[in-house]
Amino acid sequence: MLVTSVILARDAIPGRVCFRIDGVERIAGPGDVVTAPAGVPHMAWNSDDSPVHLRIQMRPVLRWERFVERLFGLARDGHTDERGMPGPTLMVELLREFPREIAPAPSTGA
Repeated sequence: MLVTSVILARDAIPGRVCFRIDGVERIAGPGDVVTAPAGVPHMAWNSDDSPVHLRIQMRPVLRWERFVERLFGLARDGHTDERGMPGPTLMVELLREFPREIAPAPSTGA
């Protein structure tokens, strides 16, 4: 789970997406808009195995385009796991390169 320094608005086109924002889960479908306020831990995943497309809007934009290019480039080159996440070393590199765009979620102490 990551904490961003931006606001996200996403809607599923088509399909259904699960979101967890600040510990609260919800499912969104076509036409729904979900917002994760800046600094709030959040994550999203497909609700099932069917494809889903998301429209994502970042405010402020910061360097999100460059971050996404780097993340997808890592995936293309085989440097991510089955969930599309880079390994720990590359994740630390991304966190250092994009400190205003992403941050690790705070520890829950569990």
